[in-house]
Amino acid sequence: ADDSVQLVVQDGLEAFLPLSGLIDPDKERKRLTKQQEKLQVEIKKLSGRLQSKGFVDKAPVPVVDKAKAELAELEAQASMVQKSLEALP
Repeated sequence: ADDSVQLVVQDGLEAFLPLSGLIDPDKERKRLTKQQEKLQVEIKKLSGRLQSKGFVDKAPVPVVDKAKAELAELEAQASMVQKSLEALP
């Protein structure tokens, strides 16, 4: 809905709440920006690990697969946070 905001809670869980009178857009923007920055740090760290030839070559396949899945989840969360930021008035 046009008058609601999508909140990313955790692990792919999202909620839509009406904006009218429930949240302060400035505080929500700060909260989402902080969450976005935290996600970007984690994404950068995990991406670096996955781009390291030593990690990919030496780590067991399940460990590498888990890291790839975590990276995909973090990127999905970051995308949802970005959409929530863009939806704020």
